[in-house]
Amino acid sequence: MSVKKRNDFLISINMDAGNEYSEYNFLMPYKFSQSYNDYLSISGRMIIIKGSRVNKLNVGQVINNHNSEINNQITKALCLYFCTNEIICKINNIKIECDNEKPFSYTSSELNQLTNSVVATPLLNNLDNDSLRIILESTPKGRAYYYALTHLIRALTLENEYDSFEKVWKAFNSIYKEITGKSNDHDCLREMREFILNNSENLPLSMSYCKKLTMAKIREHMTWNKMILNDFPTISNTKAYRDFILRYTDKRIMGIARESTIRNEFLAQKDFLEVVQNHMDNNLKTINDAEIVSILCIKYMYYLRNKTIHGEHIDAGFRVSPSNAPSGNIKWCKKILILLLCDLFNLNR
Repeated sequence: MSVKKRNDFLISINMDAGNEYSEYNFLMPYKFSQSYNDYLSISGRMIIIKGSRVNKLNVGQVINNHNSEINNQITKALCLYFCTNEIICKINNIKIECDNEKPFSYTSSELNQLTNSVVATPLLNNLDNDSLRIILESTPKGRAYYYALTHLIRALTLENEYDSFEKVWKAFNSIYKEITGKSNDHDCLREMREFILNNSENLPLSMSYCKKLTMAKIREHMTWNKMILNDFPTISNTKAYRDFILRYTDKRIMGIARESTIRNEFLAQKDFLEVVQNHMDNNLKTINDAEIVSILCIKYMYYLRNKTIHGEHIDAGFRVSPSNAPSGNIKWCKKILILLLCDLFNLNR
């Protein structure tokens, strides 16, 4: 049986900025192939992707077919370029070549650009280069981390903190669904809380950041009372509120909960007040940094995300002051969530 001739292709991408002396090489598996890989080279400001296919590439339509594996390989290559260079920049041009086909090129103005400037992204320095190889895998896990990285990188190009936070949350959503294997958000987040508590030693970036947080700093950026009123709105939710408090032991969380008396009347009516107060009093010296990571990144930021996406505030673009407390709080929360995302990526080293 004759072997079908394969058609070689070469994609060259010239970038507008970056380290002129960097050298990285990656194997790029692709969907539906167990015998062949594509090859990615990042050399200075040049990205080269080469490989072969049984069917010839339609060189004039490669970047227009958003669901094709070739298009995904280009996106993955750009993600790796941005991460290894710690910047997000414009593409100068793309050239696509295939056997016996006329090369096809795109100039900068013909391409959709993530940014029209050079965006420094020092937070990407927290991503281990070896861990980034996960996005190259043609598996459900690889795709989840690939999608997450595109949302994370896009978030870093957005000036509006609310829009940026929404992209970071989408990245987190992709990863927590992969880690937990669940589809329902509540089930996912419940299991992610346990994952954080049980794997705190493997989450050094988010843990070390939250270790330094004081109760006052958390209280400054966390609208605790609004969250409690939203999540436990009526007396029928009092048992759930009691259980929520009893799940935590960290002294900073206990201190914030103790200062807040907005649900004490409900607790008293249900005969829960004494057990809740005793629990808080017994943990005024307890330190559990993993609980700080989980309450901020899961409980509180899920509340923030829902408030944002459900249109329960005016659009942030109408805030005439470029510096405002809500936007500052979102930015503070976003940084912690990005550190957790980097931790989760780095588990793939």
